[in-house]
Amino acid sequence: MLNVSLSPSPAKNELKISAENKIDTASIYNILGRKVKSFSVNAKTSSLDVSSLSTGIYILKYTSNNVVGSIKRR
Repeated sequence: MLNVSLSPSPAKNELKISAENKIDTASIYNILGRKVKSFSVNAKTSSLDVSSLSTGIYILKYTSNNVVGSIKRR
């Protein structure tokens, strides 16, 4: 388990991602599986700009120490 958390939910402008270990990258996918945003994080905590995304359900995929995880959020 990578112990990654996101806040707030739902997010309007910024989505805060944090983890016990350094997060390398994060990508946001729409419900159809299309990548809509990519981020190079390289930190344990970061704020991701999601202001350009319309209201909906998204999947955040992230990598940390060559392990891939995902979280579904509104």
